[in-house]
Amino acid sequence: MTDGPVPEYLKIRRYILTLVLRAEGRSVQLPTVSELMERFGVSRPTVCKVMTQLAEDGYIVARPRRGFFSNPDNDRMFLDITRKPVVVGVIDNDGMLSHYMSYQLERYGHLLLELAKIPRIAVHPCSLTSHDPEQVYRDILQESLDFLVWSAPRAEYFPIIERLRRKDGLPVIINHAWAGENQVCFDYHTVGREAVRLLLEAGCRKLIFLPSVSAQRPLEEGLREFWREAGRPWKDLIAFTGLSDSLTKLDAYFQAGKPADGIIFPYTCHDVLFERLARCKPDFRETLQFCMPEAKGSGVRGFTYHQPLDKVAARVGEVVRAALAGENIEDVRHVIPLELEPIQ
Repeated sequence: MTDGPVPEYLKIRRYILTLVLRAEGRSVQLPTVSELMERFGVSRPTVCKVMTQLAEDGYIVARPRRGFFSNPDNDRMFLDITRKPVVVGVIDNDGMLSHYMSYQLERYGHLLLELAKIPRIAVHPCSLTSHDPEQVYRDILQESLDFLVWSAPRAEYFPIIERLRRKDGLPVIINHAWAGENQVCFDYHTVGREAVRLLLEAGCRKLIFLPSVSAQRPLEEGLREFWREAGRPWKDLIAFTGLSDSLTKLDAYFQAGKPADGIIFPYTCHDVLFERLARCKPDFRETLQFCMPEAKGSGVRGFTYHQPLDKVAARVGEVVRAALAGENIEDVRHVIPLELEPIQ
């Protein structure tokens, strides 16, 4: 039994409800208490608590000496199902988010709305219990899915995704920044190249990129590629590593009186960046130019780009439909272009 944000009680409940959903209104025998104890590594009282509550809710029925069965008289799960449902699991990020900020909420919301347009789909939000890849693998298998859509998985999970695809035959549709590892993504590599080109043309000579983390690898590769082609000295391109401490490093850099005239910041939380700059470089609005997403009306100079999350969701929907139609989706790639424009 692992510690995590999803109690074993809820994991077992979700698993049984998925089996009930698949029963399509028929009376189907469910796993025994002993089988559930072994599958989830929990005690008998935990399993009995789940099954008792599901019986009280009317989803299952207990038959003496025979075990538990799905309840064919419970119509709560079948009002809009005319054919066998397809269970599509959805994971966002590391599967353990307790709160969704605006960007994550918009991404997740568009995805759910797109999936809702597909007939026969039963969306199953998945919650993981650990960052350990083996536990992640087990958590996903226990969900009993037909398909999995994973937005922005951690880099260490890509071998697990391949294992799910190759060994277990689970179609996994990925929406991530790394174009080489997934089906749907924005063209951040070109954004990196264009950001450097435009800032250099605007007169910038010393640029700061933050944060330099694995999730922003395509963008960083693009900007470094153009910087090299432009023949610029590497000492004039500064990358602050670390998602949590890059702003602290930026603060220390300007507090030490070191120069820079451009910042590339690939996140939408501009207010956090501006608050820090207001303390360490009060004249930043006059002396710095920026490249940031969704920065119109921010009151700074530079360039911005819009990230159409609805288009990402629509493309994911296309891949799901293709998979449902029996098409091979392993080699499907959708790279969505982004256009930079002046901040106004």
